[in-house]
Amino acid sequence: MTVAAATIHFRLYPGATFTGSLQLLDPNDEPIDLTGCSALMHIRREIYDPAPLLTLTTADGSIVLGGVTGTIDLALPPDAATSLPISWDGESWVHDLLMTQTMASPAFVERTFQGTVAVLPGVTRT
Repeated sequence: MTVAAATIHFRLYPGATFTGSLQLLDPNDEPIDLTGCSALMHIRREIYDPAPLLTLTTADGSIVLGGVTGTIDLALPPDAATSLPISWDGESWVHDLLMTQTMASPAFVERTFQGTVAVLPGVTRT
């Protein structure tokens, strides 16, 4: 499953549900089989911050892999970022996703995508 890390930018609106979906394709535009894989994504204010602000993973269901379809679905509930201190005019954070092919021995890990997260606070709160 060797692919070059893609650059993907997301927008996060604290107080709203965050979702993202993408499909990994090989050079022939065929879906990459993600069966037997797990994924971990960290979102940090800065690359070298010691702790992530948000974590998504296949273990907790915030990342769902589509097996033979090659899809990666991301989801965070509306309250995921509401307790984080965010500048009133927004911020730009960083993220990447590591995919682990658990059926390989030893397990094979690669960075699948990386990029920024534009964090845009809103006025309306529930």
